Amino acid sequence: MNKYILIVLFSSLSVFGYAQNQKDIVFGKFDSIDSKILNEQRPLMIYLPNGYSINKSYPVVYLLDGYANYHNMSTIVAHLSWTNDKICPEMIVVGIPNTNRNRDLTPYKPSFDPHMPQYMLEESGGGEEFISFIEKELMPYIESKFSTAPYRVLFGASLGGFMVLHTLLHHTELFNAYIATDPTTDWVKGRILREFKDFNSTKTSDKVDLFIGMGSFNIGQDKKEIIADPSHWSENYEPLFDLDEFLTTSPQNNINYSSKFYKNENHFSVRLLAAYDGIRSVFDFYTVDITASDRENPEANLAEKIRRLYDRRTKGLGYKVKPEENYINDLAKYYLSLQHFEKARQLFELNVNIYPNSSGVYDSIGDYYVALNENEKAIENYKKALSITEIESTRNKLNKIQNK
Repeated sequence: MNKYILIVLFSSLSVFGYAQNQKDIVFGKFDSIDSKILNEQRPLMIYLPNGYSINKSYPVVYLLDGYANYHNMSTIVAHLSWTNDKICPEMIVVGIPNTNRNRDLTPYKPSFDPHMPQYMLEESGGGEEFISFIEKELMPYIESKFSTAPYRVLFGASLGGFMVLHTLLHHTELFNAYIATDPTTDWVKGRILREFKDFNSTKTSDKVDLFIGMGSFNIGQDKKEIIADPSHWSENYEPLFDLDEFLTTSPQNNINYSSKFYKNENHFSVRLLAAYDGIRSVFDFYTVDITASDRENPEANLAEKIRRLYDRRTKGLGYKVKPEENYINDLAKYYLSLQHFEKARQLFELNVNIYPNSSGVYDSIGDYYVALNENEKAIENYKKALSITEIESTRNKLNKIQNK
């Protein structure tokens, strides 16, 4: 067996992130939306998967602090979804740059904070209007303009991470998954922790995912050292660690929680690793579990492994997910060329079951029966293919058999 060919078939490697015949690297585009709720023009940064098609549907990742987080997240999503051995689905990424960060990423005002500038206190508290903008203006805009799937992720860091947690608590079903990096949980004396303790997660109809990534105050400090640090900045971390402990030791019915502490990352550097690990955590059901033995052993039922993988992805995303027709067809033809007939048959039949209205799947399984000299079955499948779509090559194959 040529293992290099097999690797290419399973990987389907493609170059992403730039436009052919152009000198410029292209990794998304700027857009904007006129918000009546916020009474301002809001800039947007939008990444579309390589090979984006209106015939597919894509989950959407919404990013707070768009300028700061867009390049990290769009690159992570592109990297983890660019082969058939995907770690996460291909997704659209929507960055929401700030126009007034203090206003939009704080849902309520502190009465007083000795460590906070007065202007920040005065500007804060517009978070609910900002979420209303996302729900009532931005999401409908994105979903009308692009081919989106009913699965959304919200990502934010620092104040943005705090807003992620607030959204989960008060607008739970707006997103399917939430990723927060070093969220500012000390806002209004750690009120978010009290709200989580009072949160009734049974009110949500579906389970949501929450991942929290935590950096170190000073790189190299563990949690105990951070809390013991005499600087007032260490006070920011205590309610965060308390929240992490609460969510870890008191699992919520409809929140699938996971977290990670990054001892060797600070408040700013942690967001890259936490974004990567957050996507991995949220889409833990998506990872391919097909082994080399499944691929190389002629007796292994690769088709069944693929079917189970996509059943798991369908369950995790909450909508039907299917393997690409050409992907399964190319695999089946590859094993047919190796005379691994049973493996090929299982894959051809999988494609027929998934795409019963496609002429191509019947044409291909017709070729399989020709290779086995089972001409009656080949004729049956060629006729089925032609009943769906009249294709000259299929007609010629049918005539060739019938004229023998």
